[in-house]
Amino acid sequence: MIGPARVWVVVNSKGRAFAMATTEPPNHVFQHGERAIPYVSAAASAAAIDWRPIADAPQDGRRLILWDSVSKRPVFGSWRGDNLAITHYAAEPAGPEVA
Repeated sequence: MIGPARVWVVVNSKGRAFAMATTEPPNHVFQHGERAIPYVSAAASAAAIDWRPIADAPQDGRRLILWDSVSKRPVFGSWRGDNLAITHYAAEPAGPEVA
């Protein structure tokens, strides 16, 4: 195999899933209705978020992704400065375009 492989999760028509590593992206829909979905690990997903210290968070009511250091998970909401468990924030991602 030339170059780094990317991992895809392939889901067949019966709902069963398996992993496939390839250097080329597969067709997203195969002959028998299988679908290929790019796999992104939790670590890679978290690394893709631009986390910033909560001290810099806006307090104007806009929705943010907030990191809860107690539950160790992101939550959505606006920052009011009153929860010591929240240590970081990031901008809420834009949703998909609707045709």
